[in-house]
Amino acid sequence: ATEFINGSMTCTISETSQTPGYEQSAPCVEENVTAGEYTCPLENFAEPATIGVTKVWNFAGAGGEPVDTTAQIRLTADEGVLVDGDAADCAEGAVDSECVILTFNGDSPTDTDEDSPTFGELIPQTVEVNSVDGGVTVYLAEINTNSAVEVSNDCGGMIEDLEPGDSATCGFTNTVFFEGIPTLSQYGLALMALLMLGVGMVGFR
Repeated sequence: ATEFINGSMTCTISETSQTPGYEQSAPCVEENVTAGEYTCPLENFAEPATIGVTKVWNFAGAGGEPVDTTAQIRLTADEGVLVDGDAADCAEGAVDSECVILTFNGDSPTDTDEDSPTFGELIPQTVEVNSVDGGVTVYLAEINTNSAVEVSNDCGGMIEDLEPGDSATCGFTNTVFFEGIPTLSQYGLALMALLMLGVGMVGFR
């Protein structure tokens, strides 16, 4: 409380410390303050959390066969959590959920700026999350895989306990395997023919 004898004054009220993950509102200013009670609201707004997603392809076992390196990764969370979420992007039958689909064409690009703190690292695609106290969970899955591709990720398919202002990453790796039918060389075919002929002669006797 402040006491004064006459006239009026201007009061400015602001927070002296900031809670991590929250943005402070502008200071509250009350002009022409005289006697009586005044209400001066201050608000703290939760900052969004951020998820970064990267993609890498491994062709060690591809056998030289052409591979479609387009990949789609879907992030799923409760309704209202993903900043650009859309229920239409979720799997059929999803209830009270929304999704964001990220599309990758080949590997994620690499940061080539030598002055950047992330020089040489993969540049992720990012999704903002409206997080809350207590944290939220976001699930990640690749949705357009084929039988020749093994998909793995380093986050276990989910990121848990995202608090306001947090950041997290999830890296996906697609390993391609050769799916061709094994065949024999000319010599192998000749040997197989001789074996079959020998089996046939034994059967005839």
